[in-house]
Amino acid sequence: MTRHIMTTAEQVHSDILRSRVQTATMNRGLQRARERLIELLLFLAALSSVAITVGIVGILVFESLAILRTCIDF
Repeated sequence: MTRHIMTTAEQVHSDILRSRVQTATMNRGLQRARERLIELLLFLAALSSVAITVGIVGILVFESLAILRTCIDF
């Protein structure tokens, strides 16, 4: 069985590859966290727009009924 002794260049290359893999793994984690934050913000924006729309429609219906009650006796 022969044993391969790594040269300095091979060691440096190996270290660079190892650090790139670690950096890529960390970047994936940060990217996933950013994506989750963006998804949450978009969900909250959608939820607030639905709530505002329901509120506007509710006010319009309520005020319309109030006006109709003064014009027409129900």
